[in-house]
Amino acid sequence: MENSGQLSHPLPSVSPFRFRYSLGPHSRIIAVADVVEAMANHRPYRPALGIDAALDEIESRRGELYDPAVVDACLLLFREKGFAFSQ
Repeated sequence: MENSGQLSHPLPSVSPFRFRYSLGPHSRIIAVADVVEAMANHRPYRPALGIDAALDEIESRRGELYDPAVVDACLLLFREKGFAFSQ
């Protein structure tokens, strides 16, 4: 059998939307929390982008990359309930 370098059964294309939604509910929560925390806080390779930029990101990609219910809960916590990361 000769190896042609191609898969005999190609994998189907999976969009980021479908991949995120294929995750369990706990993973969807972690995905949103990770994005918000990573963007809002300083990283060695870049300054903090801020909580507003992080919340704008998840809000703008709600239903596309992030679970709408998880985004809504996160926005509620930060914007209406006054949650903030400790410094």
